[in-house]
Amino acid sequence: MATINNNSTSLEPIALSGMSYEFAGDIHSPNDLWHVLKESRDIDSTTPIDRFHLESFAAHMINMDNDGQLRQKLLRVSYFHVKSTMGYV
Repeated sequence: MATINNNSTSLEPIALSGMSYEFAGDIHSPNDLWHVLKESRDIDSTTPIDRFHLESFAAHMINMDNDGQLRQKLLRVSYFHVKSTMGYV
């Protein structure tokens, strides 16, 4: 391993590593996690209803404005190859 000399002091490069996580199922250490995986235990738990604000997260997917009103978008009929006989044009 290479060393670095700095004012007659020898410095050796080091690496720091760590691990952090949060799981359900009373898992508090890597050893606990390993046992859960090894035993194929189900550690599923119910997500509290107040953890997420689903409407604000999915507003763009359900086409809503910030005040909760639906936005109206024009359908581009040529994109969907809709014929004018269907009444969309």
